Amino acid sequence: MLLLLKITVQASIMRHVCLILFIYNVEALQHKVNFIFYLKFGAIRMEDGMQAVPLNSITDIRDRAIFYRHLLLTVSGDKLTSILSMSSSDLASGSASLSQIVEARISDTSYPTTPPVQIITESLLKLTRISDKDKKQVYLLETDEVCTQSDTLVKDYLAKLNDASYTPVVQLHYQLQFNDDLSPAVALPALEQIFALSLQFSFNSPYRPITDVHVPYLTSKRGSDAAAHNVTVSIAPREPVPTKLHVNAVFTNNEGQTCATKLDCLDVKFEDLFQPVPMDVVSDMDVFYTKMWNHIRDNEYSKSNPDKQGAASVMRVKGDSARVKEVYKELSAFSTKRNTNGLKHYLIFLPPKFHLLLQLKNDIKDESVVVSMATDYWKILPLVNNYFRT
Repeated sequence: MLLLLKITVQASIMRHVCLILFIYNVEALQHKVNFIFYLKFGAIRMEDGMQAVPLNSITDIRDRAIFYRHLLLTVSGDKLTSILSMSSSDLASGSASLSQIVEARISDTSYPTTPPVQIITESLLKLTRISDKDKKQVYLLETDEVCTQSDTLVKDYLAKLNDASYTPVVQLHYQLQFNDDLSPAVALPALEQIFALSLQFSFNSPYRPITDVHVPYLTSKRGSDAAAHNVTVSIAPREPVPTKLHVNAVFTNNEGQTCATKLDCLDVKFEDLFQPVPMDVVSDMDVFYTKMWNHIRDNEYSKSNPDKQGAASVMRVKGDSARVKEVYKELSAFSTKRNTNGLKHYLIFLPPKFHLLLQLKNDIKDESVVVSMATDYWKILPLVNNYFRT
């Protein structure tokens, strides 16, 4: 019994077409094997009359037949031409192994290696912080008639903050551009324009993952509209603590090659987390401040109340120092407008759900400022101390 498999391919490689037939009779497996390698031009025929073929040779012939069949059905014309360019004597004698055919005829010529990502060790790009004159709350809590009543104000407000669906974020604004004075090794024509830029952020602090920032195009040509690009980094702290953001940039250069570089780390300071209270209670801000202060004092941390997180403290700083003047300017956005007997009140929201209440009073006698503070997260007290003194 003979089975002839005919496979037709393009006319340009017709002389290389191989029709493979592998036949063996299970009952006569020890006596003879009939098989045909038939080429369209120049047939190679091995028929009856052969001596018994060892079992390992039979297996090799079968595997070779299956291998060629898959090649003819799936491989494109150019690749097939390269594989079938082997001489008829080599095909008949089996001098070329299948692994040699794959390695020599396909791997090296048909599948070019993808060029690796080019790593630029020098800092090619920089992010410059853009100061925010007016801080704006990103996520306002929904208010209603009950929430604005003074007797339930703090209770309802804290209940909304503890809602799992509420995730406040802080937006930091930067300007992205090429670094000045790049070395000749980096300032190459291929890097004068970059495309599909992706900024990736990592950190070791208790923050939620930061979404990548994408910039479609950036050029190093000064004066161009695309020489600088404003980007916004949205951070969502799990705890109100400063951190350092590590920034990686991945982009495509002029020649279409993927490149990667690191940017200088971004410092997120404690004061960067200062936000207005995320609730529309402007008309009752003084009342809210007083009730919040009392709530914190009633829930202070102590050995007898280890589950409480509130704390209050007092410190004194030099009133003529440049730092105190900066502090007054920075805190102006959080003033409750109350100014009684020289005592100024400031109410600060610290994501995700904490607060810092300050009372500043000038002491004329020793030219100092007395800072009274209350917070519902006692762990930030050292940070507040550094904020006033650094």
